[in-house]
Amino acid sequence: IRPRLARYAKAVVANSVGGSEYWIRTLPAAVHVATVDNAVDVAAIRGTTPMSYQPSGDSSQILLFVGRLGHVKAPEVFIQAVRHLAGRHDVRALLIGDGPLLQEVCVSITAHGLENRVSVLPYQADWWGLLKTATALVSTSRFEGQPNVVLEAMAAGWPVIVSDIPAHRAILDDRSALIVPRDDPAALAD
Repeated sequence: IRPRLARYAKAVVANSVGGSEYWIRTLPAAVHVATVDNAVDVAAIRGTTPMSYQPSGDSSQILLFVGRLGHVKAPEVFIQAVRHLAGRHDVRALLIGDGPLLQEVCVSITAHGLENRVSVLPYQADWWGLLKTATALVSTSRFEGQPNVVLEAMAAGWPVIVSDIPAHRAILDDRSALIVPRDDPAALAD
């Protein structure tokens, strides 16, 4: 529906280079396409008070996943990676989000015996405080426009582990993040 409706637009604003390239390929040449990057409130993020949330157990290693629990964000890859880690390291994981895969995520956690390692919370706007007590933010996305959660973690100066997709590569490199192959739980665990 979007491409059909956009044909009638005089201009389209995308929030990423990839999005702009998509619209340029999709729309008639007469439609102006511009890119405006997402903004993050760096001062608010850095000024947020750390919030302690200790998932089951007492590990000091907490991996944080924040995002819509849907196919594009690949929460199942994150859970499978935690499962790989379970026998080797004492880590905990916290998923913050809602979405169509919420029930599947909860079933998977139980089916793999990860109830003591993985906790799921509904999305909350004050997640930046939880970030500040986590070891790293993990983004397993298969596709992104411009990844706000990753930008916000970067603004906080927090370590990020991300899937190797163009949107992550547009803002990160191998010196600023741990970039792992997309859809590869074993590589993510390593």
